[in-house]
Amino acid sequence: METLNNKNHLSATIGALLLVLSQSVTAFDSGSTGADGVLNPTIDTVLNVPEPDGIFNFTSVNIPLGVTVTFAPNTTNTPVTFLSSGDVQIDGTLSVNGGDSFDVGTAGDSNLADDGQPGLGGPGGFNGGTGGDFGASERGSDGQGPGAGGGGRFRTGTTGCGGAGGSFSTSADDGSVVGFGCVGNNGLRGPNYGTNELSPLIGGSGGGGAASGTVYRGSGGGGGSGAILIAATGIITVNGLLSARGGNSGDSAGTSVEGIGGTGGAGSGGAIRLIATEITGVGTLNVEEGVPGDSISQNGREGGKGGRGRIRLESPLATFAGSIIPSNSSSIFSLSSVPGNVFVAGMPSLSITTVDGQTAPVLPTGNLDPANTDITLPVSTVNPVTINFATTNVPVNGTTAVDLTVVPEFATAITVTSTVLAGDTNSATASASVSIPPGLSVLQAELSFTVTVAMGEEFSRFAEGEQVAKVKLNVNPEGQSETTFVTISGEEFTFLSNAIAMR
Repeated sequence: METLNNKNHLSATIGALLLVLSQSVTAFDSGSTGADGVLNPTIDTVLNVPEPDGIFNFTSVNIPLGVTVTFAPNTTNTPVTFLSSGDVQIDGTLSVNGGDSFDVGTAGDSNLADDGQPGLGGPGGFNGGTGGDFGASERGSDGQGPGAGGGGRFRTGTTGCGGAGGSFSTSADDGSVVGFGCVGNNGLRGPNYGTNELSPLIGGSGGGGAASGTVYRGSGGGGGSGAILIAATGIITVNGLLSARGGNSGDSAGTSVEGIGGTGGAGSGGAIRLIATEITGVGTLNVEEGVPGDSISQNGREGGKGGRGRIRLESPLATFAGSIIPSNSSSIFSLSSVPGNVFVAGMPSLSITTVDGQTAPVLPTGNLDPANTDITLPVSTVNPVTINFATTNVPVNGTTAVDLTVVPEFATAITVTSTVLAGDTNSATASASVSIPPGLSVLQAELSFTVTVAMGEEFSRFAEGEQVAKVKLNVNPEGQSETTFVTISGEEFTFLSNAIAMR
């Protein structure tokens, strides 16, 4: 069964500069519950990003000099959010960097099994594409994310062409077009996306994988950096390194100039957003792009570099005097003397809440694996069963209803329409009755609505500033829930969530 419990995040930030913003200071409240206590690691530490929302609630944070803190993404790959009811002190390293892809051919580790594998995105970022395989498909796959780099599309002669970098606040580069017949055959960069306000928050996009040669695979694309938001009721001090750097792609080489793959595109930088009563320090904020690997035996068949990320500082007293990498530009760095909302309200969502009285899981799988179904109905269940839905930020106008589709594993799909939404725009409910066939099924729910002018302007932050005309909530063929904002020009911006499987 399908939940459109949309958990998409969009954000970008990148910057450079020395800052001085001060005025009469009004204390900012991060909203931290303090449930996670003090973060004060004494050795290098990998933190598991909390399920399902990625939010840590600390009383204070202290990362000492010489200590590095990194993250293991959660199942929904949310950005990292640190809420602190006290101060945040970063003297060591805090990183949400994108991962590098593997070197391939004779440039690699002699284990050809890992050749072509992509770099993984940081938390809230997106993976690179897989390098082409000469024994299967020579084309490299595209990276992931809104600004994903395209894969190297063909082999010319015996050598593969490069993948494009992933874009974010700035455009990535296409694969190299220097000689060797790859003009028109390299991967193409994806579009820029996100807003300087990093609202909603999202990470960087992955680079495209390179095409293969006749002997060796192309290297995979670098992973897009993740995204991190730190909100402190007290002072944020960065004297160390806060890094959201894009992943590099691997090198490629062969025993001769013949038969080698190209190199993948690099991942984009990610997003850093800091909100506090005061922001200070002399450290480094880094959202630079990844760089492509070298095509050692065949110059010119290389991927493109990634796009840069975004940095945003929000504080009535911002005296940070450290380094911002890359150098400052309005597309990378922004500053506000007024702390904004930590969380973005307004993302429309649709979810299936119960099936025949059973509560749907918060993190559904949406698959047809008998061992991992989300809901199991007893054999005594009497059809039809009632399925309840909930929406947020969806207009209630007396006509909007949910279309529910039951997709059995071995039978024809069944579609019914729910009752009209009851409640208000902030929170509404509906229900539907349907007969569930025996065996495994996936429930899919969808609705769409036309927005008012005011709402279209409000939703424009999800669509790179363009006014939204329509919103669609549905599920894609992979079982992932999608919220799609359709602008007045017809451009679409889609955010993924989850689906629920049952039997």
